[in-house]
Amino acid sequence: MPRLNPRRAFASAIAVAAMFLAPPAPAQPRPPTLAELAMYDGPDRTKRLVDGAKKEGAVTVYSSVTVDDMKVLAGAFEKKYGVKLQAWRASSESILQRAVVEYRGARYDVDAIETSAVEMESLHRERLLQEVKSPHIADIVPAALRPHREWIGDRLNIISARYNPTLVRKQDIPKSYDELTDPNWKGKLSIAADDAVWFGALATELREQ
Repeated sequence: MPRLNPRRAFASAIAVAAMFLAPPAPAQPRPPTLAELAMYDGPDRTKRLVDGAKKEGAVTVYSSVTVDDMKVLAGAFEKKYGVKLQAWRASSESILQRAVVEYRGARYDVDAIETSAVEMESLHRERLLQEVKSPHIADIVPAALRPHREWIGDRLNIISARYNPTLVRKQDIPKSYDELTDPNWKGKLSIAADDAVWFGALATELREQ
């Protein structure tokens, strides 16, 4: 084994010691996770969200609102924040299907979803939603909030009944859903078979018996 030069060995020892004694290089700050950003409530919350959206280029929304309403919402959003809003309008069933298929295919294009309660709750059960902590939640009626806070109702559906004036006299119109249980209405009623929201409201009104 060759002998080491004492001076070189001493210099090497000093270099090694310096490596251990020197303070570590400062770690680069990591970007916040989606969950951290969603729950952030600092004073610069809006600015951070807007800056992030501008960096991405657009905000993508899947929604069931009417085309005319979406045009108004998108115009107001873009004017206020300077961020383009890309909207895909479809039925609640189609939105649920597309969101699930895209997630399973590791495609994460959509930023927000607005559709019917049944499909939103299905997205929650599929673990596809993230709770967002917003200061505006305090202004929302409690009935619109779910315990898990992963989605919030943003509109009310007016559930009503219609009748055919050529088949039903005005004085015979039922005054409540309970009156529809009268045997006289057997075979004369129809419902929207694929509208779970309507049926859920009816079942609630009739106390589900």
